[in-house]
Amino acid sequence: PDVSDADAVTPPPMQTASLAKCGYYFEDPGGDIVKVTVPLAEACAGGELPKEGAVHASFSETTFKLDVTLGNTVHKLDVGELLYRIDAKASVTKTRVKTKKVIVELKKLDATKSWKKLTAL
Repeated sequence: PDVSDADAVTPPPMQTASLAKCGYYFEDPGGDIVKVTVPLAEACAGGELPKEGAVHASFSETTFKLDVTLGNTVHKLDVGELLYRIDAKASVTKTRVKTKKVIVELKKLDATKSWKKLTAL
């Protein structure tokens, strides 16, 4: 039989949502890492934060982008103009399933600089 594309189940289109107002915060505990904590309980809306596959991050020397896919929504956080340069290859994210948070660890290029704020703007 001839199966047309009209019979195929089309997934709902992906939506995007901003994490800019999620209440993310950062700390510089000293040393060579700046930690950015991104709370996702509201974005999860009572659902689970998957341990793997939902969180994707990209880094440059002066920016980072975080995408968290929950259901059919991609929650995005774009942080540009970081206060100081970071080592993009050594920066990572860690997913905290129980507390529904993503920790972004920015590896400082200059560990002697103390970050009083996250961005230069």
